[in-house]
This record gives sequence, structure tokens and C-alpha cells, in this order.
Amino acid sequence: MVRRFVIKPGGMIAMHRHGFYGFIYVIRGTCTVCGRDGRAELGPGGFALVEANADHGFLNLGEGDVEAICVNNYVDDMEVIAAEPGCAGELRNDGGRNAQRGVTSGSSAIA
Repeated sequence: MVRRFVIKPGGMIAMHRHGFYGFIYVIRGTCTVCGRDGRAELGPGGFALVEANADHGFLNLGEGDVEAICVNNYVDDMEVIAAEPGCAGELRNDGGRNAQRGVTSGSSAIA
């Protein structure tokens, strides 16, 4: 399943989890992707791989829209479950190590 989504400035996709994998690719804007143990900044060309059942969310702290594509595998149970808050600042700053459990991020420019 492929979806396009837009997060307006100051907006967020609240922390949640689901039983399917997600690959998020940022087309424009900059967002923060949060996992239970940390966060990473993603800009145009940046991506995140979210493992099944990993808590995650997205936050747009920028001045422009974030536009992204999300690709998910299909499973019998496509339920999305709300997770404990975390993306709006409660997570510790991981110093850029991107150590969030279940979320791997990067850039399409790396080999």
C-alpha cells in the first residue's frame, strides 16, 4: 500500500504502532521522526524504515509543509494503535545517533 501525506507546520502524526512495516520517504520539508528511544531529523530525500509494532510518530517543527510517501506491506490486521506520547518533546535527545528502537533512518544520498 502506498500513501502520500502532508504534515502542516506545527502539526504531527501522534505516536502509534501497527503490525506492518512502513517505509517513509520525505519529498519536501523537514520533519522529526520519533521512536520510543530517540528521534531523527529527515529532510528531502531522507527516509525511515519503521519495523512492525514499533512505536513511532512524526512532528513538523518547520515553517513549511512536510510532504512524504509511505509504503506499507499489507497484513490481515491493519489496525493502528495509539501509543504513549513521545514525539512532542518527551523523548531524550540522542545527540544525532538515531538510536530509536524499531526506526532506522537515513538519506537517499548515502551509498
